[in-house]
Formats: sequence, structure tokens, C-alpha cells
Amino acid sequence: MRLVLSDPPYGVSRINNLQRTMGRRGLDFGAWDVGFDHTGWLEDAVTALMPRGSMVIWSDWKLLGPIALYLESLGMVVKRQLRWRKKNPMPRNVTRSPVQGDECALWAVKPIGSKCTGWVFNRRPGYKYERGEFDYAVVQRCAHPTKKPDGLFKDIIEMFSSKGDLVLDPFAGTGTTAVAAQRCKRRHISFEIKEDYFEMAVAALEKVVSVERYT
Repeated sequence: MRLVLSDPPYGVSRINNLQRTMGRRGLDFGAWDVGFDHTGWLEDAVTALMPRGSMVIWSDWKLLGPIALYLESLGMVVKRQLRWRKKNPMPRNVTRSPVQGDECALWAVKPIGSKCTGWVFNRRPGYKYERGEFDYAVVQRCAHPTKKPDGLFKDIIEMFSSKGDLVLDPFAGTGTTAVAAQRCKRRHISFEIKEDYFEMAVAALEKVVSVERYT
């Protein structure tokens, strides 16, 4: 496995002040988001990852520190923080707090013994993501409440893997990683526990494969 790219549940479902101050209900993404173990899956993922392979894990900013520490306890080398800068962030309650205009991910590399060299980094001069920043709009009116932009995952796959490499996503959702990997000519494996999301992911991937077959 050259790259593990995943967007696990953030565990943000809760009752909050939006219900009282703005007439909105709390963030409720369903049972898949409640009580999620944010580090329990990492050991298996690190085992599956090849030496010099990369992991990119999106999460709530409050969880990045614990995730980074756990990755380091598994022998991974945490290299950088990546940032998705939203062109159209949701203006939650602008009279009470600043708008949360970005989301972050950790990039970590699996070393060979005590050495951490030779990882894949496909640099594209002139692009802002040389600084680890990606500018994309939030996906609107999607069946999945936290879907990441297709272009964002395509950029990351092209950055940290090469054509023919194998990409893993243990939390596939509606198939963003699988679709991006297919378009980037990478092999890919995805897992999804919710049947309806799984079916959407299969349909999205089949659409890409069908277009490739007839072009």
C-alpha cells in the first residue's frame, strides 16, 4: 500500500448552541459518527502501509494532536499538516464566533527502520499546494454530509503516489477516494460500513470506469 487516504468520522455529532441561537438543530450525522474510536483503526492501517508509504488523515482540529501522537507510537513519522481552505465555508453563527473556514489533515510517512527517506512527493511548481494548502468549495447538496471535494483528493493522490500504486481508504463514504484514484490511474481498495453509502460509491466508480472504457 503506497498511500492511505481517509476521512474518518470526526465525532462532532452533538447538541449545540445553534439550536438556541439560530434555530438550527445540533450536528447530527447519525450513529456512524457517535462514539467513533479515532485511533483504534490506525495500527492495522500502518501494518498495511509499505515502507516509505504515506498516510493522509483528515480529522477535527481538536483530534489532530492525539492522532499524531498515536501515529508516532506506531513508528510513523508525522511530517506536515495539510489544509483545505474552503471557498464557501458555512457561516454558522457569525455574531458569536469566527467562521471555521478550513479543515486540516496530517501527513505521515512510514520509515524503513530508523530512516525516513525516499517517500513519493510529486511536486508541481507554481501550485499553492506546495505549501500544503488546497482551495476548494464545499460540496453542496450531497447525500453524504461531510463529502470532500473530488479535486482535493485527486490532488493528494497525485502528490503522494505514482501511477499504478495502491491507495487504501478504510472509510470510503460515497467513494471520493476510489473515484479520484481511478481517475489518477492508481489501484485502490475501499471499505464502507453503511450499505447506502457503499451503493453510492459503487455507482460513482462504475460511472468513471464506464467513461474510461468508451473514451
